[in-house]
Amino acid sequence: MSPSELRATTDRLPSGATSLPPAIAAANWGRKVRDERATPSRAQDAVLALGRRAVAEPEPDILVNDAVRLIAEIAGTELALIADCGKEPRQRLVSLVSGAADPAADTSAEGTSLAQVASDQAHPIVVPDLQNSRVYSDSYLARQGVRGALVVPLRLQNASFGALGACSRERIDFEVDAIYVAETIAHLVATTMAHRRSEALLQQSRRLNETLYDTIDAIVLVIDGSGCVQMMNRACTEITGFGPEDFKHRPVWTVLAPPGEILAYRDAIVHLTASGPPIAMEAGLLTKHSEQRIIAWRFAAAPVSDDKSRSFMLTGIDVTKQRLAEERAERAKKALAHLRSVEAGTSDDGRDPPKSVSGRSGELASGRWLTENERRLKPRRPFPYRQSIAYMTGSAYPVENDFFKVRCRDIAAGGFSFVCPNPPQNEKLVVALGSPRHLTYLTARVVHVTEVAEDGKPLQLVGCQYTGRAPT
Repeated sequence: MSPSELRATTDRLPSGATSLPPAIAAANWGRKVRDERATPSRAQDAVLALGRRAVAEPEPDILVNDAVRLIAEIAGTELALIADCGKEPRQRLVSLVSGAADPAADTSAEGTSLAQVASDQAHPIVVPDLQNSRVYSDSYLARQGVRGALVVPLRLQNASFGALGACSRERIDFEVDAIYVAETIAHLVATTMAHRRSEALLQQSRRLNETLYDTIDAIVLVIDGSGCVQMMNRACTEITGFGPEDFKHRPVWTVLAPPGEILAYRDAIVHLTASGPPIAMEAGLLTKHSEQRIIAWRFAAAPVSDDKSRSFMLTGIDVTKQRLAEERAERAKKALAHLRSVEAGTSDDGRDPPKSVSGRSGELASGRWLTENERRLKPRRPFPYRQSIAYMTGSAYPVENDFFKVRCRDIAAGGFSFVCPNPPQNEKLVVALGSPRHLTYLTARVVHVTEVAEDGKPLQLVGCQYTGRAPT
């Protein structure tokens, strides 16, 4: 229905009765018609000007002030109304003539306002003569001497941002075109403010997620459907050595996967991006410094409504030390089983087990002589190698510079022995096992010291028993 048809329809209605929305019916209740009307060109110019203003993303207060002035100019009033319909309702009038704005007034105790009604009903409210209206009332506007009022809500779905209005201290019949333009401007402002609020909430959510991810000591990667990294956490950089620039425009498997496992990584991610179920796998990882790590991965999809923008999360726990410790424990277990089988075979032959090279016991640095019961009666498995050890000073653990290499002669699951030119300095010591980058520190105690001879030179054979794990 065109604006002229709407006017003709409302002209035939009896006074105070309407079958149309109150905003449109009230626009034709007055007998006087304003000389200056909201022409299509003026309305188009107003909406276009505000649209350009909104694209520049001004502060909400600036956008609202510009919008309400446009509404008042289109409606032909000298006053503009800005209302906040939140938990603490506030309203203020802006004069288009002088440019002055009244201080915002708290209207929470003054009953229902036109702005609150417009916000609740989600459509414009038009009152040609507020003083004589039997339908609407507004204590604040009446106190300011306002008679005619057009109020449009700033509302989008369930979100309310207040209301804007055009007010006059004289009775006024608002044109239907002016109401349409005011409502259009209000929709534009509400949409812009909702978009701004959504962007702020999205940024806040992203910052929160990034903060949470950075508190996790596991690798966290968010990738797109092509496998390129969208986000990575602090632990990923610390473990892999790669930064965001290293992943730029590159699938994750071309950066992290060792040469022999590239296909495994790629196939798992391709399967995941093809709407597959979550994947758990353990695979190698090659760091930026060419170190091999073992990572327990879990790949999962982040569900969203738009398949084109789906994201996928990769989380990985570094289990390198755990797997190396398991391998060492397995090797020690096999060595112990072999020793037991050898000893069992010797006992079956009826022969006495071999005795130590010398029966003399050495004296410890503490001055205590080891008893015969502390001596080891059965031999360990011969296994020559070099190992780093450091003696403890009282209850203090040694530092890195205190460690030195010794030549070991045998090994077992529960201990080892080494040779040195002098008696041990202390009964307690710390042993460094593994490679320099992956050391495991164990505590041990001396259980026997025996003098032996090699190439005609006297040496001390020191037997040690592991007692636990030393703090790193």
